[in-house]
Amino acid sequence: MRVLLATNHVKLDDYLKNQAEFDVVGEVPFKHPLVEKAAETRPDVVVLSAFLPPEEEDIRELIYETQRVSNCRIVFLPGENTSKTTINLIMDAFSLGVRDFVFDPIDTRIL
Repeated sequence: MRVLLATNHVKLDDYLKNQAEFDVVGEVPFKHPLVEKAAETRPDVVVLSAFLPPEEEDIRELIYETQRVSNCRIVFLPGENTSKTTINLIMDAFSLGVRDFVFDPIDTRIL
């Protein structure tokens, strides 16, 4: 499975890079190069954090554009699942086709 990491979470990225079943095709530390990198690498899965900097870029548009250019599955890391803002973000992501969510604290066994 070809995976593109967009988490800005060093421990999680290191864990995924060391898993034999994953071929990590790249890491993106910021929102703005994600769409380009997804188009270039054509991953099967993008692991995407809602808190990838910079904060002012809209995560919803990023999800839409990433799926449009690479037709990949997105595993979304929305943070904690308790706030109203997070719930709205999850609902928006779900309406854009995201079906996989992993909440904080991230359990790598679940991922």
